[in-house]
Amino acid sequence: MSKNSLWNNIRNAEELWRQTNHEAALHLLTHSIHVYPDEAALLQRRADLLMEMGRYNEALEDYTLALELLPGDILLFQSRAFAFAAVNNYEAAIEDANSIVKNNPKNPKFYSWRAHFYKLAGDYDSAIKDYTICLTLEPNSVSVCFNRGEAYIAAERYLLAVNDFTASINQGYRQIASLRNRGFSFIKLHQYLEAIDDFTSSIQLLASYDAPTHNVQFDYYHRAAAFEALNLPDKAISDYEVVLALEPDHQDTQRITEYIQRFQTL
Repeated sequence: MSKNSLWNNIRNAEELWRQTNHEAALHLLTHSIHVYPDEAALLQRRADLLMEMGRYNEALEDYTLALELLPGDILLFQSRAFAFAAVNNYEAAIEDANSIVKNNPKNPKFYSWRAHFYKLAGDYDSAIKDYTICLTLEPNSVSVCFNRGEAYIAAERYLLAVNDFTASINQGYRQIASLRNRGFSFIKLHQYLEAIDDFTSSIQLLASYDAPTHNVQFDYYHRAAAFEALNLPDKAISDYEVVLALEPDHQDTQRITEYIQRFQTL
C-alpha cells in the first residue's frame, strides 16, 4: 500500500465514521495499521474512534503504542489520561498529566487538566492547588474559577466557594449553575437569606427559558430548606409542594410529606 493509499483509507474511514458506519471505519484503520504498524497517527486515530465507541481499554492500548512511537506527544498523553479516567484509573491519568505539566510548567491549561483528574480521584486539595496555579498564570479564566469553586464545595470549604461563584456570576459564566452552587454554599454557611436570593434568581432565569423545567425542583427544594431553617413554614411548604408535584419520588419525599402534614394539622 502506498502512502497515498494509506491517507485515502484514513479519509475514507473518517467519512464512514461520519456516516455512523463505525465498524467499517475501524476495519479500514486496522488494515492500514497492519501495513504501517509504526504510524503513530493511525494508532491515535483508531484510539480516538474506540474512545467514542466506549471501548476504553482498546483505546488505551493504541494510545500506549502510539506513545512508544512518539514519547513526548502532549496530545497523546492527554488522550490517554482521559482514557485512564474513563476506566476509573485516576492514578494513571494523573501520572500522564504529571508528564505534561513537568514539560510545560507555564501552560495553565495543563494544570487545569490535572486538576480535573485530581477532582475525579477525590483529591480536592490537590485539585484546588492546580486550579489556583492555573489562575495565577491566567487570572481571567472564569471557567477555572468555576471549577475551583466546585472543588471547594467538595472539600467543604464553602466560604471560598462563595467567592469563586460570585466571580463567575459577575462575569456571566454558567449563571444558573453558579447561582445554585453559591446558594448551596450559603446554606452550608447558614446564610439562609442569601441562599433564598440565589435560588430565587435561578428559578426566575429558568422561567425565562423556552424549556424552563431544567431540574427546577432542585432550586425549589433548597429554597424551601432555607425557608424551613428560618422557621417560615408557609413559604417552605409552598416550595416543597412544587418539588413533590415535579418529582413525586424525590429522595426526601417522606420527610417533606411529614413536614407538610405537621403544619397543616396545626
